Amino acid sequence: MLPTASRAVVALSSGFMTYDPDVHREYRALRHAIVNAPTTFALLPSVDFETCVAEIVRRQTARPFGLVPSREETKIRQRFHIYLGLPTVKVTTLRPPEAVALEIAGWLHSQGCVESQAHHNLKR
Repeated sequence: MLPTASRAVVALSSGFMTYDPDVHREYRALRHAIVNAPTTFALLPSVDFETCVAEIVRRQTARPFGLVPSREETKIRQRFHIYLGLPTVKVTTLRPPEAVALEIAGWLHSQGCVESQAHHNLKR
C-alpha cells in the first residue's frame, strides 16, 4: 500500500514498473496508484532511445556489481518504451543533479505538492 503521509517518498527500482501484471495479487492496483499519482516521475537519462540505452549501460556497468553490458543493453531496449509510455512526468537525468532536482521541485510546486519555501530553497 502507498504511504498516505504527505511527505512520503517511495523509490522503486526501474524493473518494478515492467513486472508481469500477475506477479502478485496486489501488483496491478499498486502500479495503477503509483503511475497515476501526481507526484510520480519517470527518470530517464534521455527520451532519445539510443542515447538512453548507451547511458543506462554505461551507468549500470560502472557499478560494482559485475553487470554484463549486453544483458543491461537488452533490458533497457526491452523496457524503454514501457517507461516512455507511463502516464507520468518524464524527467531526463543526463544533466547536473541540481537541474534534475529543480525540475522536479518546480513540477511539484506547480501542482501544489510542496510549499513555496521548499521550492525556493532549491533555487539557491
